Amino acid sequence: MTTAIHIPLRWQRLEHEGRAIYIQPETPDWLVPTDYGDQLLQALTGAGSRAEAISNLRKASPGTVSEITVNEHRLALDLDRLQQALHITSQKGYAGRGRELTLNRLKECWFHLTDRCNLSCTHCLFEASPAKSRTLPQAQLDMAAGQALELGCRLFYFTGGEPFLYPDFVPWLALFLSKNPLAHAVILTNGMLLAKNILALQGLDRLHLQVSLDGQEQAHDSLRGKGAYSQLLANLTALRQAGIPFTLSIAISRANVADLAELVTLAAEIGAASIHLLYHFIRGKGSQEQFVPPAEIFPYLALAWNRADQCGLPIDNIETIRAQVFSTPGTRHDLSNAGWESVAIGPDGVIYPSPALVGLAEAACGDLAQGLATVWQTSPALKTLRNASLIDSPQYQKDPLRFIIGGGDIDHSFLTGREWVGHDPYVELYEMIALRLISRQAAFSPVSGRAAITLRMGDIRHDCPDPEATGGSVILTHCNCVISLASDKGHSQVREFYGQAALTVSEDIVNPLAPAQDQADFIPEDSRKRSYGCGSPVTDAAPQPGETLVD
Repeated sequence: MTTAIHIPLRWQRLEHEGRAIYIQPETPDWLVPTDYGDQLLQALTGAGSRAEAISNLRKASPGTVSEITVNEHRLALDLDRLQQALHITSQKGYAGRGRELTLNRLKECWFHLTDRCNLSCTHCLFEASPAKSRTLPQAQLDMAAGQALELGCRLFYFTGGEPFLYPDFVPWLALFLSKNPLAHAVILTNGMLLAKNILALQGLDRLHLQVSLDGQEQAHDSLRGKGAYSQLLANLTALRQAGIPFTLSIAISRANVADLAELVTLAAEIGAASIHLLYHFIRGKGSQEQFVPPAEIFPYLALAWNRADQCGLPIDNIETIRAQVFSTPGTRHDLSNAGWESVAIGPDGVIYPSPALVGLAEAACGDLAQGLATVWQTSPALKTLRNASLIDSPQYQKDPLRFIIGGGDIDHSFLTGREWVGHDPYVELYEMIALRLISRQAAFSPVSGRAAITLRMGDIRHDCPDPEATGGSVILTHCNCVISLASDKGHSQVREFYGQAALTVSEDIVNPLAPAQDQADFIPEDSRKRSYGCGSPVTDAAPQPGETLVD
């Protein structure tokens, strides 16, 4: 009597650098089989019975199978285990994030303080310059910051233009942080005015700086003006000597993409806490000629990634995707937190979903005169954004990585296609990063000679779920303008996307699902389905009154 077997058609086979990776798009889930396991999985596809799968396998690779397989019973056992690995726990149908999540707390508030800038950069999406004068009145800044605090906000971003040109900015910030001991401030700056403000900045706690460096000297000066590079490096040296941590932000363009690895080396030498990559916007002065397609970026990014590993310097864009890839199976990432947990305020007092859309009339959501809470909670534009979901995008229906990547950046999508989802031109790059992360981790995962699976989603965890998450198994991604916070207490991801302790995998920890224990039949089946250290032993033991449990 043969046992019918079925491999769900929703699993899709991808290849990256010669390694097979199986993705289940809807749950989502993924696994990396061994070469032997890949043969078994391909034999299972379309087979109506175990006997048919075995026959398919022998026809496809008779020599390999006869060498590996001790007997048909053993092969049948391997087929059963793979089938169990591909079993999908039934879940209710996903209706989109608008039905899964609830509007809870405003966690982030961005202030585009001014359009004035001491530079006239040739890639600025806001066309900021010394000639611009639009500036948010301090009375409105005070009012908006106070209202944001009342809504629960604790993370405040300041950008422009150049924030250090805002009248009395540092004294205002010092007073704001002293009055609000739970608040953190993030300043996005071109770095040219840092030296003049170092003494004042040294006295500020809970301050995070993101400083722009857009290439080596020739490339940087071509974008930002002659002499900008040398002055910036002098200011960064002074910043390091003062003990003030900073993230170095690199806007990838045609002028600097080939130099990414060298910029990583430079970042390490000048003492950056991390590197942040900004993907070029075609808006304002940002032109199509400066845009670099993902397929061209990735080889240079891979070299920079290798160099960053050698320097011990995190590239936070990669670490964010790492947290999404190595998360709990079934966790859906569905677009960004803009409009849900974050809003941006322009220099004219108009409220927008995100900082990259400030000044864009089509993205305006309301005015501070209406009250920040009223706009955040009732704006039709924000309600439309919050209801947008990957399930509504035809572009992503055939993308197996959609709920792992999260659909890309809504700003890039909106600026490219005037829709919140489906048009981010860099999604291909994010997916190449995700597949490389899986492939690299699989290469370091030990396997026994007869193991069928090298690595599964959930075997290794790098996520750190937000205890205040807005709901269920849906996670919101973060605005690409800032992902990490530079801190003297160590590099930390915005919204705690991953735990610092998880960055280095301990070789002493053995997961019960590890392939090396594939033949350990003495381990109960329910124990095999747990990740190491997860699950309550108290719940499993179900102790009765009077009994003692030793863990």
